[in-house]
Amino acid sequence: MKTICVVLIILGLLCSCQKSSLVPEITPNLAAKPVHILKEKRRISQLGQFKTDLIFVTPKNEIQRFNPRTQTLDTIFQFGQPVEQQFFLDRHLLIIKNKKGPEWSILDLESQNILKTVEGFPMDQIIGSGNQLICFQKNSRLIILDHQGLNLIHEIPLEAEKVFSCEFKGPEILILTSKKLYIYNRKRNHLNSHSLQNLPASGFLLWDEHIYYGSINRELIKFALKTRKVKWRIKLAITLKVKPQQMGKFIVFSPEDNNIFFFNRNGTLHWWEKLDATRMLPPIIMRENVAVFLLNGNLKFFNPKTRKVQELNLKTSLDSNPVYLEDYLYYLSHKKNKKVQKISRVGNIYHVKVKTNPKHVKPMGQFIQFNLKPINLVNPILEVKILDQADLAVFQKTFKHDDILSFIWIPKAAGIYKLVLEIKAKNKKQMTINQSIKITDIGTMIRSSQQQNISECPFDLFNAKSTSK
Repeated sequence: MKTICVVLIILGLLCSCQKSSLVPEITPNLAAKPVHILKEKRRISQLGQFKTDLIFVTPKNEIQRFNPRTQTLDTIFQFGQPVEQQFFLDRHLLIIKNKKGPEWSILDLESQNILKTVEGFPMDQIIGSGNQLICFQKNSRLIILDHQGLNLIHEIPLEAEKVFSCEFKGPEILILTSKKLYIYNRKRNHLNSHSLQNLPASGFLLWDEHIYYGSINRELIKFALKTRKVKWRIKLAITLKVKPQQMGKFIVFSPEDNNIFFFNRNGTLHWWEKLDATRMLPPIIMRENVAVFLLNGNLKFFNPKTRKVQELNLKTSLDSNPVYLEDYLYYLSHKKNKKVQKISRVGNIYHVKVKTNPKHVKPMGQFIQFNLKPINLVNPILEVKILDQADLAVFQKTFKHDDILSFIWIPKAAGIYKLVLEIKAKNKKQMTINQSIKITDIGTMIRSSQQQNISECPFDLFNAKSTSK
């Protein structure tokens, strides 16, 4: 028994050490910077995500992907006819409409080939996709289509209903409209509709055997799918028109009253905060934070675990939907009065700050102290080099993460040197930082200054005659 307890204590200590060494997803050291400039003359308005790439459609009818790690951009497919820039992306399937006709195509991003070109089923709006099925709306009808065999699975007539959202749950498809909840079971080929007393005003969050949505009566509703009954209702100050989302154990939603709420599944309020400005887009769920873009140009991050709020001013115009990918937010943007569009990234700064003493003038032949401060790097190993103008190393040293990150260098000659930091850390595989260093010959500067003063003197100091009596 003692042995088991000792092992558990050791494991607990190891786990706590690992947790303490992790860098939070969002820290006060934040930056918004462009990572790629697009050459398109017309702006692109939608981004998608496929694995670790960003996907978008160009005005030249190309599907392009951008890899943020390698910062490479390439074309993976070229359409032979004009297509809409807006698309629907379901994992590796991209569904896109023809710009000049009712046809639409299903592109497999894995094989980079068109799986189907659908001609006999024109559509107005795609509601959802999954399990080889596509649910879309055409006029006052909901159509469920098997896109592999192009078979019409089911057709649902709508009675002046607005379609909010659709989710796939095993063999079932759940569709919420402004009047009803439709549940279609493909295995039994059976459609069940349930009229709702608490009429929806938003899309719904599917979480286990319940759905959560905003009602027209300014409520957040928890509805049980098995019993077809309301589990609880929470009164809100204003109608919720954006569908709730899940983040860990919390239900997250932001009504039109410029607030954000975090509720538990039992209906208790965990945390709420005011946004201070009008929300531009629905909240974006991240790993540890919820990001909200505001109309005043600010971006706010809310961490429900620590209840901390971080804020960043973007100083750019948002052109597309943001995409959360590997701890960063990506979006298309441009600066005011400029047509150039860029792929921008928001996230933590991973860097090593270099401080020197003396700070400004660095004399030749005297001690120069360098202090290195890693920012958001876990257990970094630093390879430090100082290179002369011929790129030859005049100083070189390796620092481990537990070393004192400080060193002294005495330059033997004046000139422009380059400080190179090659960094490896647990959370960043490879980083390189370059910084120039100007070394000054103080003696030469003084002599040059004296000679210049003598040459610029308006009279001859040596032959000047005294006029004093």
